[in-house]
Amino acid sequence: MKDISQQIRDINHKIALVMQKMSISSPGSEDFSVLVSELLTHIDQRETYLQTLIDEGRDLDADFLSEQYQLSQTFIAQARKVMDECQSLLQGQQNTNRQINAYKAIESNR
Repeated sequence: MKDISQQIRDINHKIALVMQKMSISSPGSEDFSVLVSELLTHIDQRETYLQTLIDEGRDLDADFLSEQYQLSQTFIAQARKVMDECQSLLQGQQNTNRQINAYKAIESNR
């Protein structure tokens, strides 16, 4: 079995790949939903690995932990960017639906 620090590196790589795919995917697509699910799974695994590393107290290297913290901050920033894009898209769709409903109401009152 791989040591825990290597498992963390592997899952970090998987998270980075999913985030990269998300950045080029359309937030409204089915593929995007699959990527979000995959990302959540990887994030849960990463949290479990990091918690195991801390609980067992082995391989505790300050530089490695600092690197993981910085990587967490990077992942958070990337996720916020994607979330903001999704919210913007959703707001645009809601505005379009309001306009359509307003035009329908005007047309039905004629």
